[in-house]
Amino acid sequence: MEDDQAKDRELQLQCLLTYYLEVQEDKYECGYCGPDTCTQLADLRPGRLYALRVVPLPDVLPPLALPPPQAPSQPALLLTQPAAPDAPPAPTTTRRERKALLFRWREPEETGGLPIERYRLQISPPPAGADDDVNEEGFVEVCCGLPEGLKHRVPRLEPGTTYSARVQAENAVGASPWSALCRSGTSATVPGQPTPPSVVSATPTVAVVHWIAPFDGGAELTEYMLESDDGRGGELHSVYQGMQTEVEVGGLQSGLTYRFRVTAFNEEGRSLPSAFGEGATAATAPGAPPAPALVGANRSSVTVAWAAPSADGGSAVVGYEVELQPKSAAAVQDGMPADWVLVYQGSSTACTLGGLRAGCTYRMRAYRLELGSGAVDESGGLRFTPVHLEDGGLACCARVEGLEPGLRYLFRVAAINAEGSSDHSEIGTASTMAAPPGRPSAPRLVSAAGAFSLRLAWSEAQPRGAPIMAYTLAMAVFDAVSSPPAPATPTQGGSPCGERLAPGSLAPDLAAGLDQGMPDAGTADKPGATGVPNGGTAHGLPGSGQSAASARELAAKAALATVYTGPGLLTEVKGLDAFTEYLFCVRATNSAGAGHWSELARIATAPASPTEPLRVVAAAASSSSMFVAWDPPAACRGSPITSYYVEVAEAKAATSAAARGKRAPAWRAAHTGDVTSCRVDDLRPGRPYCFRVRASNARGAGPWGNETAAETAPGPPDAPSDVTTWQRTATSLRVRWAPPAQEHGAPVLRYRVEVAEDGGEWRLAWTGAASAATAARVEALQPATRHSLRVGAANAVGEGPWSAPASAATLRLPPAAPLDVQAEPCNGPALLVRWRVAEGDTMHAGPASHEVEAAEAPGGAGAPGARHTAPGRARELALGGLAPGATYQVRVRSVGMEGAGHSAWSAATTATLPGPRAPSLSAEGPSSGAAGRPAGQALGAAAALGKRRAPKTTAEGGLEAEGVRQTTRRGEMRGAATRAVAKPPKPWIKWRKMNWRRVRQWVSAVLAVVAVIFVIHLIVTEH
Repeated sequence: MEDDQAKDRELQLQCLLTYYLEVQEDKYECGYCGPDTCTQLADLRPGRLYALRVVPLPDVLPPLALPPPQAPSQPALLLTQPAAPDAPPAPTTTRRERKALLFRWREPEETGGLPIERYRLQISPPPAGADDDVNEEGFVEVCCGLPEGLKHRVPRLEPGTTYSARVQAENAVGASPWSALCRSGTSATVPGQPTPPSVVSATPTVAVVHWIAPFDGGAELTEYMLESDDGRGGELHSVYQGMQTEVEVGGLQSGLTYRFRVTAFNEEGRSLPSAFGEGATAATAPGAPPAPALVGANRSSVTVAWAAPSADGGSAVVGYEVELQPKSAAAVQDGMPADWVLVYQGSSTACTLGGLRAGCTYRMRAYRLELGSGAVDESGGLRFTPVHLEDGGLACCARVEGLEPGLRYLFRVAAINAEGSSDHSEIGTASTMAAPPGRPSAPRLVSAAGAFSLRLAWSEAQPRGAPIMAYTLAMAVFDAVSSPPAPATPTQGGSPCGERLAPGSLAPDLAAGLDQGMPDAGTADKPGATGVPNGGTAHGLPGSGQSAASARELAAKAALATVYTGPGLLTEVKGLDAFTEYLFCVRATNSAGAGHWSELARIATAPASPTEPLRVVAAAASSSSMFVAWDPPAACRGSPITSYYVEVAEAKAATSAAARGKRAPAWRAAHTGDVTSCRVDDLRPGRPYCFRVRASNARGAGPWGNETAAETAPGPPDAPSDVTTWQRTATSLRVRWAPPAQEHGAPVLRYRVEVAEDGGEWRLAWTGAASAATAARVEALQPATRHSLRVGAANAVGEGPWSAPASAATLRLPPAAPLDVQAEPCNGPALLVRWRVAEGDTMHAGPASHEVEAAEAPGGAGAPGARHTAPGRARELALGGLAPGATYQVRVRSVGMEGAGHSAWSAATTATLPGPRAPSLSAEGPSSGAAGRPAGQALGAAAALGKRRAPKTTAEGGLEAEGVRQTTRRGEMRGAATRAVAKPPKPWIKWRKMNWRRVRQWVSAVLAVVAVIFVIHLIVTEH
């Protein structure tokens, strides 16, 4: 009983069960194999029905026999939980239009086990009219549902604009991640219609015209065309063609209003002309009237008339002055001044001058009257304004106030008593002094705000008696002069972005009372501005006007800096920060001093791409990957960070590309995402790499951050290349190779060679140091077998991959030695040798030929021997050229095919030739007489045998074993051999060579003479 139990336990130990769990979705596949009866299945797809069954597999140990196959269990059904679908592939653009794009996408590879209920297609930037639906990432949804064919056309797009699209799938469980972005652009169109041009400044003959660049239609603008009329409503003509948006138009007339319009061009065509913009040239003084003409005269008066000037300078003439100068001495003696005297002022072109002395000569001249702001009454005379005198004017002097600076005024005085007023005195003139200019308008934007520059313009200030010499534009950052804003939550990858005013709006707390607390006109500005982008001098900021204290506080907090000084009414302020608010004000200066500052304009620059990421670091993660991390940019510039771009380049490649001025081709994209770290794979071991990172938002990609360099960890070397074999034998092969193309950071220390017979396993056949030559001899191989060889390199890190195998076959063994060699005399001094070849096999090569050798037996008198070659199929050979009466030892060996080598010599057999014994041959060879008999005997023997043609003998190297070795080119015996005889050269051959040389020389000489005669003939004929 105990023995049976022990046998059962032994059987249990020798027969163990392995369970084979099969899982079926489309077909049964192995899901688990092992001794456990419980397991967890992975890599199942969600929402799928699986069938499971178990097959027991007994593991039987000897001496037990293998039992028959076991049937699988009944299948059990398993339904996995459904899940949200995977991200669909990136959409593609199937049709591009000027204002629309047709997107198409495919279903995700994994739908989560449920049908897709809807797709969401989003695009950025948004189409026209969808700005209010933009999400935080800058995308707007343009499709939601199951469109037919999974395609959707997005209309209302801008021509020539690049759009980014992404798609999301959704089932009953949830939504998938967003697909990768598809970037595509609409087709270009003609430019948009420009806005009407404006005249920013004008002189009497030149107008500076400015316009804002229109939408380019998706293609680069190539030209603008500015057109103008003649100032009187005539036909338009082109005055400028080029790419500038501000030009000077010359050759104009003063005081006329001109109409301007502009048209833009690109590769697609021309835009619609803009609406007309108007501007007037400045008026000038009218021309001089023609000389007065005498129209009537009597003894004491004359009547003169004159014509209006040909040019009024753009402003109507309001009056004339006539001056008189006596030319006769009698007129001067009568009390009239000798100089010019004003005798008439008025708007009429004729006058009568009385009180003249008869018979005297006078000169007259007329010129236009500068009335300033004065007026002319209905009768054509001057209209004077009474001036109130505080003391009644009894002091014969008065102070007139409320006048405009820099103008010429006319005065006249009348005396008043109780009886009435006297006649007015003659008109006197006086001019007020010039004053600082008036206040210009607040600066305003003349084109769309840029991210780093603003184009500002302002109106012309009133000169006030002296021409304006320059305008001064001052600027300050709004945050520097306003109260600090409340803390704001920083946006991703950027600085806080507070509430902004619209461009061009005024700061309400700083606009009022600009002149309170300001220095008087003409006083020196206070120095000390810092942080000025373009240099300049800081000025005090005007107060708010609420109180003197608040004005002084604001003035103290201000940091206005001069950014422009010049005569123009327009300038571009550069070097600004993006998404930043600035305060601007302007004032004019003339010879009398600086005028008042304009109102403050609070203008914001446009958002821009973010600044560069900070502190980029890299570290090796493995021999083929590196970790890269960075800090977010210091400022997002008005738009949140949407992604980071990481590029990598080999350090040496980047350096060489930079030296050639072609840096871009060295870099390649390595990562795109919204996190501040990544792992870069697919790098080469032991190589230095450079990394750079830049951030992107809705406004575009920012600048690249500082480059950082790091080196990957060393790795095993590459596989050797160019593996070839040479010097084959039956049991060995020599193999050589080229070193690995890349050592990957560590030098190669050793090589190893593995060999395998065709279909067999690889085995290590050779190992050697790398310092030795890249070649090895692999021995102990099977003969007549094809082998595959491969080579691998190793360094301090590890062993590299194997090279591509090289195949070569070893040679077969030499054939076996011939058997049963027999020799017997035949006709003449010759021996007929017969032999038998051993049966061949696959390991030994067949005979390509046989070498038959006969040598005089020991103790002979020095009779000549012989060695001849017979074909591989021959089994007998007649050896001639032997000495009669001599005893020879004959042996045979086979020469293997395909260079297999020689077999061993067969056992020697002895044979004696009949006849008297011949004298021995000397070392120098027999004489010609002695050579004739053996040759004749050999030929006779060959004819008697009837088996070969008469041989053609050749000497190949002198005597060998007292015989002559004679072979044919193909290695086969052509007949019986004869003794080699050295033949002297024939004299007639040398004579023939000499004659042919002379013939060639004579022919060359004759041809040269003929050529010279032909050239001379051509020259003579031509002349």
